[in-house]
Parts: sequence; C-alpha cells; structure tokens
Amino acid sequence: MADLPTPPLAPRDLEGDAPDAPLALLSSVKEFAAAHGGATATVEYEGKRGARVVLVGSDGASADAYADATDVARHACRTAGVDVINTWEQELFAEIRTQAAIW
Repeated sequence: MADLPTPPLAPRDLEGDAPDAPLALLSSVKEFAAAHGGATATVEYEGKRGARVVLVGSDGASADAYADATDVARHACRTAGVDVINTWEQELFAEIRTQAAIW
C-alpha cells in the first residue's frame, strides 16, 4: 500500500461542525478514487499518530493516508465523495488486490 500525503488545512464546511481536513488529504483521496473507479475507506484509530485511512479502489488497488484524528479522516473522505465503512468487512477485504511480495 502506498502512503498518501497530508497537511495544509481546508476551510471548515458551511455548517461549521466538521473538523478541518488537510487539503493534501482531500486531494489525495479524490485522486485515488478517480484513478481507481471509485473507492471505499475504513478509518482506524492510530493512537498519538491520529488516524489511518485505508482506501480500497473499485479495481482492487489500495493505499494508506493519515490524518490527525478519526473525525478529520472521516470528514475528508465524506468531502471527497468516498464512502467510509466502520469495520473491515469481508467483502472489502476480498476486493484488495495484493502483490506477490506481501505473501
């Protein structure tokens, strides 16, 4: 999986209740989804590091991105038009195309 970049902050949404999402994270998630025919994400709490966003493209490609917090990660995905699931479902895991080097 590839790590995607993070920082500068995007302005808050009009409702003002969502956290700021880094522009680099937003654009990375959008670009990944566009390049892979759409995407689904799962957000994992990573302690002091913040949150890990695992993106799985419709073609089976996958990538990681990081945010300061899980709510920031979820907001970035939602803003980018990527569905976030709460757990690693068997169907999502089965979509990931792994490389021989992993096994």
